Formats: sequence, C-alpha cells, structure tokens
Amino acid sequence: MGLAIHVYNSDNPQQKMDMDRLDWKRHWVLVSIFSVFIGLLGSVSSIGILRYKKWAWRLLLTLLSVLLVVNLVLYFGEIYSYEFERTTYIEVVVYFFLTGISWLFYINKKLNNQLK
Repeated sequence: MGLAIHVYNSDNPQQKMDMDRLDWKRHWVLVSIFSVFIGLLGSVSSIGILRYKKWAWRLLLTLLSVLLVVNLVLYFGEIYSYEFERTTYIEVVVYFFLTGISWLFYINKKLNNQLK
C-alpha cells in the first residue's frame, strides 16, 4: 500500500503533503472489499453455470448489469477521489461487451428452453 501511495503522489509534491492518509486508506479498503465481494459473486455464478442452474445466469446478468451501470456513472460523472478509483474508457467498453454478450446468450438459451 505504501508503494501505491508513493506512485499516486509522485507527480505533485504539494499533493503529497495535503493527502489525508486515513481517507486514502478508507477508500482503498472499501474498493478492495467491493472487488473481493464482486469476485466471490462471480465465482458462485460460474460454479452455478457449470452445474446448469438457472439462478446462476440471473446472478451473472445482475452482477454484470450493476457493474456496467456503476462504471458508466463513475466514468461520465467523474466521481472519484483517488486515481485507483477512476474508471477508464476501456473498462466501460469491456463491461458493455461482457454484459451484452451475456444477455444475448441468456436470451438465446431461454428462447430455446435449454435452461433448467
């Protein structure tokens, strides 16, 4: 974490003095917890999909849709305090692609009654 603080502050020495380390740590911990939670939900969904469970597709679609909306809000609203919270154009495109492909696959499977 110290290296990440150094990298973030290396461009502007004044910013290094002004930064509140507790606030930075709180943001870092919250983003990390959110990332781990999303990863666990994705893993549960993947296991369910491998076992042909209908709820797993719904969980995956909900997860990807929420992530797409969150990333769109962060990207267009530019709502971030630190650089590691910033969403890039590539992330938005990747989430849009993954969400679209997943929805198309789910609709195709549902129309063909292949989901249990």
